[in-house]
Amino acid sequence: MNLKTKFLIFLALIAIPIATPICTSCADYKLRIENNGQQSVKSINNEFIKTLPNAQKQNIIKTESLTLRTESGIEFPTIFINNNSSHILVLGQGFPGGKESMKSFIDYLGSDFDYIIFDYRWTQIFKFMCKPSTLIHPFQKLLCEEQEELFAIAKYIRLKERERNRTYKERIALGECYSNFVFVKSQVLSQQQGNAIFTKLILDSCWLSLKDFVDSICFDPYLPCSPQEGGTPLWIKRILTLKWIHAPISKIARLLTPQISISPYLAQLENIPVLFIHGTNDLMVPRKHFDKIWEDTATHQKAAFITPHAHSDNFKKESRHLYKYLVKTFAYSNFDEFYQNVEENSD
Repeated sequence: MNLKTKFLIFLALIAIPIATPICTSCADYKLRIENNGQQSVKSINNEFIKTLPNAQKQNIIKTESLTLRTESGIEFPTIFINNNSSHILVLGQGFPGGKESMKSFIDYLGSDFDYIIFDYRWTQIFKFMCKPSTLIHPFQKLLCEEQEELFAIAKYIRLKERERNRTYKERIALGECYSNFVFVKSQVLSQQQGNAIFTKLILDSCWLSLKDFVDSICFDPYLPCSPQEGGTPLWIKRILTLKWIHAPISKIARLLTPQISISPYLAQLENIPVLFIHGTNDLMVPRKHFDKIWEDTATHQKAAFITPHAHSDNFKKESRHLYKYLVKTFAYSNFDEFYQNVEENSD
C-alpha cells in the first residue's frame, strides 16, 4: 500500500460522522410517566395524533410592557399578556435568547393562558457581561442570581391577582434549556420560604450540570453556537475523540468549571407535578443525562414527553399540535386526570 492510498484511507476515516442523527420520520413520540409509584413508558397512538387539530397561529393583542425590578435593584424588561385566563404561563428562554424567542409559544398556545415573558439581566445589560469578574467566571455569574428575576415576577403576579380580585388556579413555568435551572432553583427557594412561585413545571430540554455541558463542548466546540446540530468539522471531532487529546482538555475544562448542577434542586421538588420534554436527538443532553435528571426528581407526579427532535427544538411545526395538546392537558388537569388521559391515547 503506497503513501497516497494510505492518505486517502485516512481522509475517508476522518470523514465518517461521529454520531448518526436519528431519523425523525421513523421515530415516534413517547410518554414516560410516574404517578405515585406507578410507572409506564408508552408510545402515543399515531391515529390519536392525527385527530388533533393543527396548532394555528393566533393574534394576541392585550399586552402590557413594563419594567420589573429585583430586590438588588436590577431592572429587566417584561411583557404581560392578559387573556383573562384562570391559568398563567411564565415562559423562559434558552441562553442567550431574549423574551422575543418565546413569542412563537404564545402565538400557537393561544388564549388559554395569560403569559409573562421577560429578559434576564444579561440580555440587555452588556456592561454586566463585560465585567472582568464575569469574564473570569462567566457561568457562575450567569447562574447564581437570576432567581431574583423570578421572585420579582412572582410579586407582580400577586399584584395582578389583587387587581383582578381572584387568584390564578395554576401558575405554570415553561422553560427551555438555561431557564430550567433558574425555574427549578427559584421554585425550591420559594418553597423553603413557604410561598412557592409555581404550581406546575414544564421543563423542555433540561440540562444536568455545567460540567457535563462543558464536557460536551470538548467533543464539539460548535455546540454553544448551534446546540441543535453542533457543526464542528468532522476531522476536528475525530481528533477530539482521541483519548490522549480529549482527556487532558476535558480534565482542565472541568477543573475550571464551577459546580453547578440542577440535581440538588430536583431532589427537593417533592410536591409539584413536573412535565419534562426531551428530544432523543439532543446533542447537549444525552439519554444517560436525562435518565439521571428523571431519577433525581423527587416528585412522584412526573411525566416526560419524548420526541425525536434536537435540543430546544421540540416545538417544531410537525409536532406543535401534540406539544400544545400535552401542555394544555397538563396545565388544566390534575395529575391523575392527565395520567388517565395519556393511558387512553397511548399504545
